[in-house]
Amino acid sequence: MEEERRLFYVGITRAEDRLYLLRALRRGGRGYSEETIPSRYLDDIPPELLSGKSRGGHSFRSGGRIPAPTWLRAEPVAASLTEAKFRAGMRVMHPSWGEGMVLDSRLQDNDETVDVVFESVGIKRLAASLANLSVLKSRK
Repeated sequence: MEEERRLFYVGITRAEDRLYLLRALRRGGRGYSEETIPSRYLDDIPPELLSGKSRGGHSFRSGGRIPAPTWLRAEPVAASLTEAKFRAGMRVMHPSWGEGMVLDSRLQDNDETVDVVFESVGIKRLAASLANLSVLKSRK
C-alpha cells in the first residue's frame, strides 16, 4: 500500500499546470466487462484543491461548504431497458465503419450490447448507447 500511495503522489506532483483525475467506470475484453474500483487515495485530496465536477455531478466551487468527492457513488439510472432495439440480421450504419450486419444483441448492465460484422473492420462488440448506430431499411 505504501508503494501505491507513493506512485499516486508522484503522478499528482508531475502535473505542471493542471491535473485531470479521470477513471474508467468499466473495463473489459475478450467477452467480459467489469466495474473498476477507483483509487482509495482520491478521497484524501482536500476539496479546496479541487475544481470542476465530481462523479456525482456536484460542483466543487459551489457556494457554502464544498462537498467531499464521493468516487464510489453510482449514478442514478433514468430508466431500465426492457427491450432490445437491435436484432440479429438487421443492417446498421456506423459513422466510421460504414454498413454492417447485427450478429447478436443482448441487454447487459442497463445497455444493449450489439455484435456487428463490418466489411471494413470485421466483428465489433459495441454498447448501443455509445455506438451511434442507425438501423437501415431492409432491401427487398
